[in-house]
Amino acid sequence: METTADHQHLGEVFRQEPPVTACTSVVSRLCESPKPDGLHYIDMEKVDGVWYMKFDAVDDMAAHLREVRSLRMRHDDVITCGFARSGNHWCFELVNMVLNQTTEFKTDYFSTNLLDIPGNLASIPSPRNLVTHLRPRYFPAEVIKNNTKLIYIIRNPKDVLVSMYHLNSRFSYDSWRFRGSWEEFLKFHLAGDLPMGHWWDHVKTVERFAKAHPNLPVHIFQYEKVRAQPVEEIRKLCHFLGHSDALAEKIALVTRFENMKKKLGKITAVEKLVFSENGVVLRKGEIGDWKNFFSREQSERFDRAFEANTVGSEWAKRVRKYMDLPHAS
Repeated sequence: METTADHQHLGEVFRQEPPVTACTSVVSRLCESPKPDGLHYIDMEKVDGVWYMKFDAVDDMAAHLREVRSLRMRHDDVITCGFARSGNHWCFELVNMVLNQTTEFKTDYFSTNLLDIPGNLASIPSPRNLVTHLRPRYFPAEVIKNNTKLIYIIRNPKDVLVSMYHLNSRFSYDSWRFRGSWEEFLKFHLAGDLPMGHWWDHVKTVERFAKAHPNLPVHIFQYEKVRAQPVEEIRKLCHFLGHSDALAEKIALVTRFENMKKKLGKITAVEKLVFSENGVVLRKGEIGDWKNFFSREQSERFDRAFEANTVGSEWAKRVRKYMDLPHAS
């Protein structure tokens, strides 16, 4: 049961008043769209054809996205973007360590650097590691002007969906928590009715954005590769960010999944506040956990949708082998 005290405490993590900025007219609001049958209780809003969670922190999502477009960018900002549950928290910590040339975890939260909900981003000291699940049309306009470095996180969508289901089903708050079965969750995702829309739409829009702006520095952070060969992939990340890779081995060690679960007390604090149990944000981190949840029919159904919606996407090809699909030529 939610209480006033709970929401005040949530505000300390999720909501700070953003600075007043001029709005652009890029983002349209389609709030007339009714919520899908079976999801009427979730606190979400549809903007430009995609549902977004509001987390009781956003009164008007379209207005907030206009403010994001107007965010002033600094020359040394980095934006890390990925579909939810793709390894975003892990990448956030890795990028922090590389940018600050340390093996210590920073005290700031992933959520305080998040573009998706209001926050006092101007107060974050440089270099800022800004994170988002948003599509590029909502990136700050100055990203292109400043050639801001963009890191895109990609992960097997089957593992992504299983992780999303476990997280969304364990929110403590009734207006956030998904109350259906795994099969219902999968159906809603395939229909584009869950927050963030389709996985493949997210991948393709960022891919098109990168190709349309060839001067924009883009680094692909592939979850499976970083898990399999962390030192090598962290070295690549260091070089992309313009830093020495001397700490790559140490960073790989301290950010091993098991170590992060033990050391990141700040995540445990958020979990006690937001979720019905601990171990949700950093759940398993396994490659191939989807095989424990997808039935054969569900896997084949998802594969058909994946094949139909990723034609021509070079980025989507990167995850095929982890989905047990044949390699595309």
